Amino acid sequence: MNNKKNRDHHKKPCPPVYDVNMPLNMLIRSVDHIYGMRIRNELEKIGVTKAIGPVIMEISKKEGISQNELAEKMHFRASSISVTIKNMIEIGLITKLTSKEDARQAQLFLTQKGIDLNKKIAQTFKNLEEEFTSTLDIEEQKVLRELLDKIYNNLLKKENI
Repeated sequence: MNNKKNRDHHKKPCPPVYDVNMPLNMLIRSVDHIYGMRIRNELEKIGVTKAIGPVIMEISKKEGISQNELAEKMHFRASSISVTIKNMIEIGLITKLTSKEDARQAQLFLTQKGIDLNKKIAQTFKNLEEEFTSTLDIEEQKVLRELLDKIYNNLLKKENI
C-alpha cells in the first residue's frame, strides 16, 4: 500500500455524525481521532512524526531515562519503542549511552538538535491545548480534567496497568 496515500486519509477528518444519544465512548473516540489528526498535521509542519513528539518530551523530563522506563511511562512495549529510538538516534535527536551503574542499561539523552526541537514541540502542544479548550472556561476545564482523570484511572485499574 502506498504510504503517502495511507497517511492522506488522516488529513481531512470526516466529522462523526453527532447526536445526543451517541454513546460516550464513541464521542471520546471521535474527539481523540480529530485531535490526533490536528496533532499529526501540526507536528508535520515542524518536521516531526506523531511518534517522535511525545518521546522527545518524555526524555526532556528525565534526561538519562532508560529505554525500558521510557516504554513503561508511555505504556508501550520496549520492542515497540526501540524502532522510534533507533530512528531518533539516526537523525541526531538523541544519544544512547551505557549506564555507569548498570552496563546492561542504556540511558537516553537529547542532543542539542533534540533540545531545540523539543521547544518547538512543546509550543505546538501548548497551542493545540489552547485551541482544544478555547470554548471552555477555567472551571469547565477543571471539571473536564477531573472527569477524564477518573475515567483514565478506572480503565488503568481494570487493565491492571
